[in-house]
Amino acid sequence: MVGFAAVIRIPRNRLSRARRRVIIITAAIVVAIIVVLGLLSTFYTEVLWFDETGYQMVFWRSVATRVELGFAFGVLFAALMPLNLWIVRKITNPARMFSVPDQILERYRATLQPFMKWGVIIAAIVFGLFAGSGATVKWQQYLLFRHPSKFGSVDPIFHKDLGFYVFKLPFERFVFTWAFSSLVIITLIAAAGHYFMGGIRPQQRGERVAPEVRAHLSVLLGLIVLLKAWGYRLDQFNLLYSQRGVVTGASYTDVHAQLPALKLLMIIAIVISVLFFVNARFKNWLLPIGGIGLLILTSIVAGGIWPAAVQRLSVTPNERIKESPYIKRNIDATRTAFDLQDTRVIPYSGLADLKASDVQANQATIQNVRLWDPAVLINQYVSLQRIKQYYEFFGTADVDRYHFASGERQVMIAAREIYPAGLSQGAQTWLNTHLVYTHGYGVVASRVDRVTGEGQADFIIQNIPPKSTDGGPAITEPRIYYGEQQQTNFVVVDTKQQELDYPSGTSYTAYTYDGTGGIKLSNFFKRLAFAWRFKDVNLLISSAITPDSRIMFRRTITDRVQRVLPFISLDGDPYIAVVDGRLQWIVDGYTTTSMYPYSQRINFNSTSNTLVGGSGNYIRNSVKVTVDAKNGTVTAYAWDPTDPILQSWMKVFPDIFKPKSAMSPALLQHVRYPEGLFSLQTDRYSTYHITDPGDFYAKEDAWSVANDPTASANNLGSQPPVPPYYVLMKLPDSSGLDFALVRPFTPNNRQNMTAYMVAHSDPADYGQLVTYRFPNSDALFGPQQIQGRINQDPLVSQQISLWNQQNSKVTYGNLLVIPMAGSLLYVQPLYLTGQGATFPELKRVVAVSGGDVKMGDTLTQALGAIFGTAPPSAIEGTAPNGKSVKDLIADAVAADQRAQDDLRNGDFAAYGRDIAAMRKALDDAAKAAGATPSPSPSPS
Repeated sequence: MVGFAAVIRIPRNRLSRARRRVIIITAAIVVAIIVVLGLLSTFYTEVLWFDETGYQMVFWRSVATRVELGFAFGVLFAALMPLNLWIVRKITNPARMFSVPDQILERYRATLQPFMKWGVIIAAIVFGLFAGSGATVKWQQYLLFRHPSKFGSVDPIFHKDLGFYVFKLPFERFVFTWAFSSLVIITLIAAAGHYFMGGIRPQQRGERVAPEVRAHLSVLLGLIVLLKAWGYRLDQFNLLYSQRGVVTGASYTDVHAQLPALKLLMIIAIVISVLFFVNARFKNWLLPIGGIGLLILTSIVAGGIWPAAVQRLSVTPNERIKESPYIKRNIDATRTAFDLQDTRVIPYSGLADLKASDVQANQATIQNVRLWDPAVLINQYVSLQRIKQYYEFFGTADVDRYHFASGERQVMIAAREIYPAGLSQGAQTWLNTHLVYTHGYGVVASRVDRVTGEGQADFIIQNIPPKSTDGGPAITEPRIYYGEQQQTNFVVVDTKQQELDYPSGTSYTAYTYDGTGGIKLSNFFKRLAFAWRFKDVNLLISSAITPDSRIMFRRTITDRVQRVLPFISLDGDPYIAVVDGRLQWIVDGYTTTSMYPYSQRINFNSTSNTLVGGSGNYIRNSVKVTVDAKNGTVTAYAWDPTDPILQSWMKVFPDIFKPKSAMSPALLQHVRYPEGLFSLQTDRYSTYHITDPGDFYAKEDAWSVANDPTASANNLGSQPPVPPYYVLMKLPDSSGLDFALVRPFTPNNRQNMTAYMVAHSDPADYGQLVTYRFPNSDALFGPQQIQGRINQDPLVSQQISLWNQQNSKVTYGNLLVIPMAGSLLYVQPLYLTGQGATFPELKRVVAVSGGDVKMGDTLTQALGAIFGTAPPSAIEGTAPNGKSVKDLIADAVAADQRAQDDLRNGDFAAYGRDIAAMRKALDDAAKAAGATPSPSPSPS
């Protein structure tokens, strides 16, 4: 029985091993099938998505280019490696005598010999895959290399069109790096192969390297050195981005020392490569090895020591003179690269006395003074217009302009988007989040200059369904399936389960999607592919989904646009506009590069949180993109067709960009200059407004963007710069209203105002940059100084102290700088969040002109207090008590003076009475002048 058991036990062990082998193989097959199906489902659904968006060309061209690059570079490496190993095997002499260590190696060789063929094949495939995958990520560089455009100007050293550096040089640099590293790896593998096969015997006396091996390695080393010569040539071009000097670009030392050294090294490398090739015939290492030594010595002396000596002994003691020509090149290149070269500079006094007649002459500007900050206003939108917890307003309110019967007015607007996370936990079912709560509804909008009597926004579009009042644009299609933030990765529409359209009392109005967005789930395979992609079996088994149902994914605006335009950098702040009754998202697109010769590089996101990260030294707002909020239709416009980078992409993808002329007039009036780009340009202009190289070197007139006095200090204890803000005003050199971005400058390390930069946004002069240059005078106060005066004003400080005592939170609005009649008017709103309140309300407006700081409930009151009179058109009005507006303003001024005396005397009771009298007089004056509409009074 023992023997029988033993006989039985052996087959069981074998069976166990066989079972384990079957299980392992089966598991491997299952894993492979899962991986392959995942890849296929992703690829198939990507094809469907690009078909839906209409950008199939982008998808197929990018895929084909990646395959082309991966195949070419991968196959090349996979062929070169076994070819050289075949040469190793071919030239091996099996009859050679081996020493004792070689005999040990021979035993290893004998053991591995049966696996050599397949081992080499597998290694070649693996190395080839790595080599090819590294090339696929360069598909954009390759397409630009194949489709270059000319910039129309040449660099000052090599006299090549700048297009060579932007389109050709990056890919050439990649090819060199890939070829050099690949050849080094292959040479090391070949040398290891020769050692393994006995061709290299370092421990043997006499001939340690076989002649055939020496010839093989000489050819490989010669190719490496020849590639290095090409690298020295590319290094010469890279001098145009050198950081050695005062600024970016080839400096005095680069041109007079480093460039000659690189040329010499290139020649020496070519000669040495020839010596290696010759050595393949004569098999003598002396000359090529000596040449390598010469190359290293020359690199150290001519490429390192000599340039350092020139820099230290010749340039540093005379840097301003020596570097001036090269600084000038950097100035010109940087101004051009950041589109600053055509900036107009207009002298502006800023010190004139502003009169009531000037204010009256600029009533259109006064009526558009922005009294609402986007970050403050969005809190009111959320509190007053969110309506239901499953809606949300993301980000801040966007600034735009619309036409009203009274003219063009600045407006703030925000989209009411769907927010399924706001549902109760029990309501967050698969059906609700993917089939019912599918879309947002409408927008909320208000004029920037108006406020209700309660200090709240005066809505021109509000509620659900959206209601437009006071001339606000009418909305005919309010549904928002595509927005700034979409919390659900996909939704399915046009199903048997109707969607929630909008709330109605305790119930809701149902809706079935009737648009063109999304991909039809018309067959089982599509449902299976999407179920696999999203790992959601409900897509496959839900009875609510029909062949007419559509699946929508990539519903976040920036993600959607970036997928169809992967070669365009996008602004991170899309904004919504009402265009012919429909809701359209507008996104700014940029073409950028870091290869513009002599231009100063900068981290884009260091100047604005809306610019995509990364660095560069050239940027153009060359593309405008719209996305329909209901259908997700992406339309790209070639906004700046003169940009060479965009021209190249239009060669690659000739049918995806529409001309700017194809924009409808209704859409064109909502195009605006992007804040992110203007932030970048003003940062550059603060230094690069200086065009004289000597002055630039000395930084005698360097500026800074003015610090924001209302912002909290950062970790370093300094305040951030004033953000760009949109204005609708009559600019000093204009005859009508201009919609523009503005930003003030101060001298470095000083607080007085030195300049005020404007970027026009209206279609007629879009992109025109104008700098209003103030005289060099400490009398022209900057934002921080004005804020200090506001804080020190007795009336303002007393009011804020009173609010603080009531446990209310005071928020200072943006301090607006408004050029007017040769002077500067400063306006700042004050917001109050009462104890227990959920949002701030606008309670006061401060105006500053010259030496006067005045505060009122409205801007009209504040201006009236400054000038001691109302604007001329309002003087003739009378109050119910029979007093004229002029008399009431005089009463207010007198009460203000009494209040100042009371404050100095410490009589706070009298101070409170006189302040109340001043406000009543101003209120009566405003009512008599008709400046405060009822029931929604306006601060202007």
